[in-house]
Amino acid sequence: METLITAKAGRCTRDPENPTRYIPSDVPGEIRLELSRDEELLHFKWLPRRGHTVEGEEFDLIVFPGDASFVPYNAGPNDGRICVLKFQSSDQRHMFWWQTKNDENVGPSEHTLKDRSVTRKIDQLIQSGGDPDSLAGEDELMDLDDEAAPSAGEGSRRGGADGGRASEPQPSGTTEEQPQFDVASLIRGISIPGGGSASSSKPQGFLTLPSLLQPNVTTAILESKSIRQKLLANLPPALTADVNTEYQEKELLRKVLHSPQFSQATATLTVALREGGLRGVADSLGVKLDLENAGTQGGVEIFVSSVKKEAEKEDDEGDTQMS
Repeated sequence: METLITAKAGRCTRDPENPTRYIPSDVPGEIRLELSRDEELLHFKWLPRRGHTVEGEEFDLIVFPGDASFVPYNAGPNDGRICVLKFQSSDQRHMFWWQTKNDENVGPSEHTLKDRSVTRKIDQLIQSGGDPDSLAGEDELMDLDDEAAPSAGEGSRRGGADGGRASEPQPSGTTEEQPQFDVASLIRGISIPGGGSASSSKPQGFLTLPSLLQPNVTTAILESKSIRQKLLANLPPALTADVNTEYQEKELLRKVLHSPQFSQATATLTVALREGGLRGVADSLGVKLDLENAGTQGGVEIFVSSVKKEAEKEDDEGDTQMS
């Protein structure tokens, strides 16, 4: 992994009494953008700083140009300078607040010039797919060094100041294996609105995998023993070693399917299907595409319809063998 930029920032939680207000967490942390050299994928990470640990799974999302964006959040009365990482392919929203000193004469929730500069850098890297050249002319905007509270992160950059491009590749921080899922098995187990085929009158991108695989839907799918077995086979052995009962199977899979990582995986797959990766995705998941009846459907609709058609064919063959 090559670290492109780091910035000191904390996470935020939604105020239960005000859905537009977010409460900053006191845990010191940093945003880190890393580029995978092998896969050429851009990772948006958040990690705790100063020896702090946070319970739960690592925050590591793959972001794509045109889908993800990182912008200031000004929709509610907040207690910090907050930014939001959001996606067009899903309703995911992740809030962060800048943990650097506010050395400008602005209010506690008003973004400083330095905040806006770092926010712009991060978004430019996302929109360029991690191309460092997208930051040309930006470095001189962040040539400050505040020992007590660096103005935009701890990462090294050209010139030695914080908040810019990292000059050396950094370790990714973890090598823990992430679960992979047989998304086709999940789609086979759900009912698609309109009988399983997307209407040709609907524009491309109308359907998304996150909208199909909502928590209430995936919970119902787990009642199927055959689907549970297929999904468990895709999890790392360390996760399934102590799973012995049906209840334990459901609880483990429910936790995984409702995780941010799964939501991100389905959102990423949606983008790939929309942007011309239909055949590659289908081949990797062993799905035979039904292109004869595709019409003007988009990539997501064709993929889902093909999966459902395969499932119906398998059911018909099973009934024939039993008769």
